[in-house]
Amino acid sequence: MDKMVLQKLSFESYIKIYCLIGFGCGVILGVLMFTIGVLGGDLNAYIGNLELDGIMAGIMLLFLVPLLSTFICFLLAITTFPVVALGLKVTKGVNITALVTHVNEKPKENSEDYVSRRIIV
Repeated sequence: MDKMVLQKLSFESYIKIYCLIGFGCGVILGVLMFTIGVLGGDLNAYIGNLELDGIMAGIMLLFLVPLLSTFICFLLAITTFPVVALGLKVTKGVNITALVTHVNEKPKENSEDYVSRRIIV
């Protein structure tokens, strides 16, 4: 893993990261609700006029909670992006540790990397 300073994050990347975190939390919460329903805990779920309880509520929540939490995080990401972008600008970046792979990156024609690639190829 490399240590780097995150100085700017695109809106698209911020949305993806935020939604991925929301989905992960939703999966954990959905599995927890499902487990409670299977073990016979008092679990009720309502969709409109439909009321489910026990294992059926657990199965429904296993699938719906990740979707709902992802959607909620999507809405939160849209509203919090300007604040986070401003925070990154004011603090001149945040130190992070990450494993990064560069994809679809084309070097500029006048860069050293482009020249070395042309010589090798």
